[in-house]
Amino acid sequence: MPRQLEVGVVALGLPKCYKPSGGSATMIGCAVAENGDLQHSFVFIQETIERYRSHTRIHNTPTTSESAENTQRLKEEVENMMKRIDLLEISKRKLLGGGLGSCSIDELQRMEQQLDRSITKIRVKKAEVFEEQIDQLKEKEKTLFAENTRLSEKYGSYSSQQAKKDDRKNIAEAEPILDVETELFIGLPATRTR
Repeated sequence: MPRQLEVGVVALGLPKCYKPSGGSATMIGCAVAENGDLQHSFVFIQETIERYRSHTRIHNTPTTSESAENTQRLKEEVENMMKRIDLLEISKRKLLGGGLGSCSIDELQRMEQQLDRSITKIRVKKAEVFEEQIDQLKEKEKTLFAENTRLSEKYGSYSSQQAKKDDRKNIAEAEPILDVETELFIGLPATRTR
């Protein structure tokens, strides 16, 4: 159930409030002073809204001639679109190689020029894509090189010590092992005995 509104209206500097009684519809009370006489007026909001809606429907509904014109215009647009679609389908078939026997030499030359332009555009686009990929790979190379340098500096002392150990180990492994007996004698060579 809608609430009833209590409305105050200032008329000639005197506020007057009225709360309408009875009825479930929402009403607005208004006090207006004319020539010293106070007049009260209550308005049902729902009725006002309905009057507004009916009034706007009457003035906003298109006339039959306007709707007929709109319908005719839309039909013409549909016909034009259908013609364009048919022409595009015929052109597509011809470009794909179908129905070329019925084409004149001029049409064939135009199609050849159109295909040449299309191929040129495709090659240019392909070259642009390849250049972008090359640029991206170069950037990635720079990033990886910088990271490699940073890691080399970070682990440089450790790796250089490890490299020296590995070098010594590799040298030792590379030389053949010879059994050499060395004896140390102190004294004259003649006094040596075995």
